Amino acid sequence: MELTWYGLGCFRLTERGFPSVVMDPFGPDEADLGPGRLQAELVTTSRLSENPRALVWPQVSGVSRTIASPGEYEIGGVFVTGVACTPEADEGGVVEEHVVYTVGYGGV
Repeated sequence: MELTWYGLGCFRLTERGFPSVVMDPFGPDEADLGPGRLQAELVTTSRLSENPRALVWPQVSGVSRTIASPGEYEIGGVFVTGVACTPEADEGGVVEEHVVYTVGYGGV
């Protein structure tokens, strides 16, 4: 398995014979901070969105599935488990919900 960190919370996981996963890619407003173009079949985002279908990552190509909510998923032999967590409110009293993921490739 290959794990590559691209900055902030963005990681790419690859394993021969399985779909690649990009976790927390840079959004459109952060794209200039990112690594340039990435290729992945699966994208996860830890920031919950009101409309996960509206999420767009211009620097990631080949995406066939986006996971943006808690649950258990199996996509092409990749097992993803998302657990919701709610941090304390920020200074303005805003609570932003997040999801923490585990990703398993063939038992690893």
